Amino acid sequence: MKAGSSNDPFSDDDQDEQHEDEPTEAIDDDVAEVAEPVSESPETQDDVVDERDTSSGSRLDQYPYKLRRDSVKDERDMVQLYVQDSTERRSAARKAEFEEEHEVDIYLTDWREAAFLAGVEDREIVGVLREWGYDI
Repeated sequence: MKAGSSNDPFSDDDQDEQHEDEPTEAIDDDVAEVAEPVSESPETQDDVVDERDTSSGSRLDQYPYKLRRDSVKDERDMVQLYVQDSTERRSAARKAEFEEEHEVDIYLTDWREAAFLAGVEDREIVGVLREWGYDI
């Protein structure tokens, strides 16, 4: 008779348990070996992504701010600006006039920064928004 083939299914319980444990340990070793290279891969991928970011960063700069960003908050720091109610009303009214006049919708964040920057640089808001890619 072949080893392991007998009529008594309970006679080799100890041997079966040993055989079952051995492949499991071998599988665990294989998994451990596989897990190590996987943990190294993300580091390598991060390096590649970083290189792409730096090389494509200069390429993205050629596009207007409105087009190169993923969201209105990209490339911006949050700065709290407290204004009087009358200032906010004037800004909202001017924004509405501007949007109607130029037939364009402008994000409030863009409007506020353009107005702020135009004031700081003593320029017109429309010039700032054109630089950012608004078709006005």
